[in-house]
Amino acid sequence: MPLEMLAVANADAVTPVTVLPDLAGGYYSVAPTVPKGTFDLGLVMAGAISAGAYTAGVLDFLIEAMDAFETEKAKRRLASRDPLTWDVPGHDVRLRIMSGASAGSIVSAVAAVALRYQFPHVKSSTTNPSANPFYRAWVSDIDISNLLQAKDLQGNKDPVTSLLDSTSLQSIGDTLLGYGTAAGQGEVPRANRPYLSSPVRYVFSINNLRGVPYFVPMNSNIDAGFGMVKHGDYIGFAVDYGAGKPRAAKLDDVGLAFPNSVSSWSGFTGAALASGAFPAFLAPRPLSVPGTRYVYRFVLAPADTPDKVCAVQVQPKWIDDVVPAPYTAMLVDGGTINNEPLEWARSELAGIAGRCPRAGDDADRATILIDPFPDYAAQVDDPKRGQSADLFSALAGLVGGWKSQARFASGDLALAEASSVYSRFLIAPDRDKSPESAKFDLACGALGGFSGFLAQSFRQHDYLLGRRNCQQFLRTHFAVPVTNNQITTAINPALLEKSAWLVERDGKIHMPLIPLFGSLAEEEPLPRWPTQAFLPETLITPIAGRVKAVLDRLVTNKAPWLLKALYSVLSPVFGGLLCRKLATQAVQAIRKELEARNLAAALPSDS
Repeated sequence: MPLEMLAVANADAVTPVTVLPDLAGGYYSVAPTVPKGTFDLGLVMAGAISAGAYTAGVLDFLIEAMDAFETEKAKRRLASRDPLTWDVPGHDVRLRIMSGASAGSIVSAVAAVALRYQFPHVKSSTTNPSANPFYRAWVSDIDISNLLQAKDLQGNKDPVTSLLDSTSLQSIGDTLLGYGTAAGQGEVPRANRPYLSSPVRYVFSINNLRGVPYFVPMNSNIDAGFGMVKHGDYIGFAVDYGAGKPRAAKLDDVGLAFPNSVSSWSGFTGAALASGAFPAFLAPRPLSVPGTRYVYRFVLAPADTPDKVCAVQVQPKWIDDVVPAPYTAMLVDGGTINNEPLEWARSELAGIAGRCPRAGDDADRATILIDPFPDYAAQVDDPKRGQSADLFSALAGLVGGWKSQARFASGDLALAEASSVYSRFLIAPDRDKSPESAKFDLACGALGGFSGFLAQSFRQHDYLLGRRNCQQFLRTHFAVPVTNNQITTAINPALLEKSAWLVERDGKIHMPLIPLFGSLAEEEPLPRWPTQAFLPETLITPIAGRVKAVLDRLVTNKAPWLLKALYSVLSPVFGGLLCRKLATQAVQAIRKELEARNLAAALPSDS
């Protein structure tokens, strides 16, 4: 289904400008000041493939903790409206934006719907975890058995769009959109979450295969200049959690409101699935939107005043200067170009040309990057990279270089000038490096991040680890000094001197921004590693069947008549054997990777 979701974005009401004033289309050069007693938050969900299960677990605990914080403040408010008299912190944390890439976009989409409802949370002892929308989407419903079917090839002439069958992903998206409203699931009460901004923005990274054209004219002896095409793209939504009508925070956003439904929100899940369409393995998705949505694209440029920058609005160069209506393209995994979309969250909090205060006493807004596969400083430089003149090594290095360069974010690098800042945080996998797990953190991390699709126990482990790591992060790391100007205006001074919530870090006393209450303060148990939980050889037959279905369709649709005739004769005799041979080789590679993480079950003695 094309992503026909931007027609309501009101993008026709556009007055192009050169230099961005403070309020152009809802965008800011420098964002408004955060109210005293409030700390603004932007969540960034990195690409994760099957380790989206980990990100889902992090969000499950984070939402539970934020709900509990609001409940405790509401209890004290009944006795006194003045937070300076409370025995709990009285500051507010306001969620402004979620930006995501690939699997991170899909987790964000789950959050967008789940935040409207009082959904149950998942612990290791939960008897019906699938009642939780995060768990259902990322642990229960997604599985390799569905991805190896051939429902996408049921039509006689359906083209091959991916190596795996992506149809089950649309079903998961439709199930998500029915959460809270679908018949037969029981009543799911609506939730009142004061920490949600009005509205919350959701921005998904996409790789636009058509791209957006730009042109720089130059004085020349010919009518020419410098042309560029930008493929790193995004789609933005604004979700209102009140009782109002849909309204967009930005003129190129799509406004959404509740009740949620497949008909009104289909473009939303379509965009998230497009962001996660891993090239070749999952099917690309079509985009059909007004070309006017590309009016609101900005770059930073030197200002007239030295040492200053300004935000400049840039216009695409369409054919004959006619804006496409609609603009159409195919979309694939946004993580191939922008896998950690920090800038969109940062610019929403600070403004395009602004900056988030970084000092401990001044910090009033921050981004939290949830990244199942973080980078480490010691691993960034590889002396062996780019050292071979061999033809195939150079070509492989060129492909890797293209990907790395596409993801290079100079703006993010400029913010890394100091290591001790309070405007950016990270949650990443961390478990005991025990022999049981072969010193690995994630069960979903093998096979380039695809191993989680093999077994539900892998995904469940990573989900519960996400909850545990989020608890550790909130308790110890997501904190500001007790002298912070934002929290001191809303916290009883007695709490800043002696409190169970205070933590010491870097020689300073800190107050957690989201303190933990009740059972949430009790240690989340380390999930049991799914030792030898999956027998890879069970995949030989379904992989062979999928390979055969793909080959049959490719020959039918693309091969010349002579090859078709030859294939029709040889395939019944040798086709099945060849596909099974390929499947066996693939399974051998899978077993090797799983054995390295102590995840592969032993072969039966009679094998």
